[in-house]
Amino acid sequence: VQRSLVLAAKGAVLAAGSLVSHVGALLVATLTGFLLLQGNGDSPWSVALAATASAWACEVGFVVFALAVSVVTRSVAGGLAGAFLFVLLERLVSVGLTVLGWAAEAMPPQFATLPAIVDTIVELGPLLPSAGWTAWESVARGDAVVWQHWVSLAGWTALSALVADRVFAR
Repeated sequence: VQRSLVLAAKGAVLAAGSLVSHVGALLVATLTGFLLLQGNGDSPWSVALAATASAWACEVGFVVFALAVSVVTRSVAGGLAGAFLFVLLERLVSVGLTVLGWAAEAMPPQFATLPAIVDTIVELGPLLPSAGWTAWESVARGDAVVWQHWVSLAGWTALSALVADRVFAR
């Protein structure tokens, strides 16, 4: 059996387990809502289903990333530690970009001519992995969908799958 197929099977099993947990959560939430609200809730089914589907898609993206980290580190403990440290570092970068954006907006007019690179760096925030992994939140709230978050999710998922496949193939 090709190693790529073994890796794909592992990813599929993790994605299927995630789907089962999301569908179970949707069923429990629906039954609880019917019992507590007696069927008088104001959320349409389309919102609940879209939020569940988008949350599952984002979780699959994170699962592929975690699978790549575990393949690279070749251990469960290394995978957990590596994923945790990556997410921690990524969140620190995100906070730094947010603070840099606030600082750029608060600059006095005489300093308003910041290099264009600062604006470019600040605009990278929606393309960070965590932006993709939390893209479902706008769907669940009914807000406007931020396309950059979904592009981030697709890009980081594809990159993680490629890294996992190439490392696992060796």
